[in-house]
Order: sequence, then C-alpha cells, then structure tokens
Amino acid sequence: MYYASNVAIPFHILEYVTRYLQRHSPFFNLTQGRNFIFTANGDRGWCGIEPAAPEIHNSIKLSQFGQAPPLGQAGTHQTFTSPDFSFPEFAAEFDEADMRFENEVCYWPEKDVVIPAYFTGYWYTMESYSKVWKRDILPDGSITETRLEDVEPRNYTMFFRGGSLPTMYYSGGVRQTLFKMFSKGGKYDPEGPNRRPDIMLLGRVHGYHYAQQHSKFCLALYGFGFGVRLTEAMIAGCVPIIVQDHQYQPLWDVLPYEEFSLRVSRQDLHKIVDIVDAVTPEQLARLQTGVDRWHRAFVWRVEYMPAQLGGLAHNYTVIAIKRRILNMWSAMYHH
Repeated sequence: MYYASNVAIPFHILEYVTRYLQRHSPFFNLTQGRNFIFTANGDRGWCGIEPAAPEIHNSIKLSQFGQAPPLGQAGTHQTFTSPDFSFPEFAAEFDEADMRFENEVCYWPEKDVVIPAYFTGYWYTMESYSKVWKRDILPDGSITETRLEDVEPRNYTMFFRGGSLPTMYYSGGVRQTLFKMFSKGGKYDPEGPNRRPDIMLLGRVHGYHYAQQHSKFCLALYGFGFGVRLTEAMIAGCVPIIVQDHQYQPLWDVLPYEEFSLRVSRQDLHKIVDIVDAVTPEQLARLQTGVDRWHRAFVWRVEYMPAQLGGLAHNYTVIAIKRRILNMWSAMYHH
C-alpha cells in the first residue's frame, strides 16, 4: 500500500495504478488511459507529476488545486526570476524554492477538472445553512433555494481570517502582503489615518462564520495548495474576491464566475480597497444574485450532510468531465 499525505506528491501511487491498468485492463489500453479518471484530494492536487511518462499524464485528473502557470514560464528545468511587483506594500522577495512552487504545472485545462473544495464543518450543518438560505422541496423531490433577506446588515465591507507563513510559496505572497498592508505601520494601520474598521483581515477571530454572514465581500485566497474560502463565501452569501494568480478555479469552464465574484491579480493587490469601494450598490446586488443562483454548485451531497442542502457540485463536475471527453474525441490534446 502507498499513502500520500495531504501535502505529498501523488506520483508513485498514480504510476503504480497506471501500470496495473496497462497490464490488466484492455479498456485502459484502448485509449491509452485517456478516458480514465483519477482524483487527488491533497492540498496541491497533482503537483509533482510533471516529469512523469506521457502515458501517466493521459488520464483525466480531478483535483481541488488548478495551478497552471503560463506555458512560456512553466516547467521544472528553468531558472525563474522573482515576480516584479511595482508597489512597495508587497511583502518580500521570492527565493528559488518559492519560484519553483509558483511555476509548477499541476493542472492541464484541456483535459483535467478542478472540483469544488470538499470539506466538513459548520457550514455543512442545517443550523448554519438555514441562516442564509431558504429551501423549498417541490413535489417531484427537486429543491429550490433563495437567499434569505439579511436579518442583520452586512456591515463588514471585506472579510478574511486565517494564518500565514513567511515563505512566499504560501499563498503566492498574497496573505503576507495583505497582513502587511493592514497591520501596524501598514497603509491601513488600524490606528492610522487610513484605518478601515469595516474591513476584517488580520489573524483569527471568534465567530468566524458569523463574520462571513455579515460581510459583503470575502477574500478567497489559497495557502499551501487549494483553499476552502471560495466555497465558504458562496455558502455564506458573501461575494468572493479571488486573488490567486495562475490558478484555475473550480468548474471554471462551466460556471459564469463574472456573475458572482470579483477577480484581482497580485499586481493590483495594493488597490484592493479602492476596487471594493468602487463597486456600486447595483453591482453588488447583481453579484449577490449570482451567488444566490450558483452557490449550490460548490456544495457536495455527501453522506454526513443533510440531503436538504441540495448540493449540485457532483452534477456540475459531471458536465465538466463530459467536456473533457469531447476534447479527447476531438483530439484537442495529446501527450
């Protein structure tokens, strides 16, 4: 038996299973594995398999981490330079290890699928879910959901809570930069002239889910691999702001992200407060309507979760896989 921990490389187990199927499955060899599906649920998904033999790459791979740097920069045998961010707030320089992680190819969009985060916790309980969503079960068993009118106003403009590490490969330097901007001595020093008490961005907080339910925008960042905050934001009825350079988002080619989220690059991270402040009430209302319409695409229907939550992540994942099969039959990718 081979087991890879949540941050380990799944190369060996993938190679073993592929070789086994080559020896014992005529259906696998019929397409060289191109219509077989593998799933990696570790933090960094399929990172680390790039040097593998072509036949190991052929299969459709599902993961929660969609890192795919521009092809001209990606690879494992190049010398990389540190990103040039032209604003003083950026936290630090990238070293060689940071750049190696940054430019690792973990996802091939023409054949692989990024799936929504699969996790347990408070949001997957009826107690929390019913504070945001009204569910109606129709006679045919189908479920409709609408966002409840906020009992209390969403007084926080933007929210993020979580830890950070000094190494830049953790969140691509985004968390470090935000913490620098909003801590003592930063641009938005909580005791300085630019302080923003309506923005919660530092450290950990008691009542994490309560704060999400009372925020207009929630930052969706990654850490050492995929993050769960995009799903959390959608379930909380909070418009996600995604700051994840080179990262394909879950079901990116199936869901209209522009209808329910904002995307900000690291290059513009220092302007994130201005970007949020520029969103008009009408634009915010449209984004919230998008969250209302699409949040179920991020919810899995799993054994421990009440069926009434009506998760549709599985349904949309199947749609995404069908598109990859069409790509295969259309010879859209080769290895």
